[in-house]
Amino acid sequence: TAQEVADNLLNKDLPSPRDVSSSRYVPSALEGICLRALKKDSRDRYPSVQAMLDDLKSYQLSGTVLGWGNGLSNFLVKYFAATR
Repeated sequence: TAQEVADNLLNKDLPSPRDVSSSRYVPSALEGICLRALKKDSRDRYPSVQAMLDDLKSYQLSGTVLGWGNGLSNFLVKYFAATR
């Protein structure tokens, strides 16, 4: 019923893109973007459409996602990890 669908959307976690598309490869960075966009708690989702777009562009260009946390701190962590 429509009520059951609504209850599931509100109360259950959505399956991950990898679980839904088991016959296709879903890169972890792209899956992370999807999962973050679909978080139940709005505080855990992207703060703006622009922030999500920045992650999608970053993924498209480099295969990585910059938007977990504040962009500068995340960039610095990744930079120093890569230059060790």
